[in-house]
Amino acid sequence: MGNYLGCNRNTSSSFVVLLGVIFSVVQVLVFFSFIIACVFDSELLSKNFIGAGIPVSFVMGFLVILCGLLLTAVYVFIANKNEGD
Repeated sequence: MGNYLGCNRNTSSSFVVLLGVIFSVVQVLVFFSFIIACVFDSELLSKNFIGAGIPVSFVMGFLVILCGLLLTAVYVFIANKNEGD
């Protein structure tokens, strides 16, 4: 019952929690860099991406979402791998 309440964490659990915090900080940094680009360089975001007719803002927004999905997938993989330890 102590583990359920967050007490007596082992090294593996502490690593997973730390990894979750690090991944969250990375996602926040990626998101706010996109927001800052929107605020301070909106002209860049309205340009087409590599002449494909897709705005840079769409590509950057997609990359923010993709980053979140990738970080989540990596976190789940590592957390599940360490769960049995």
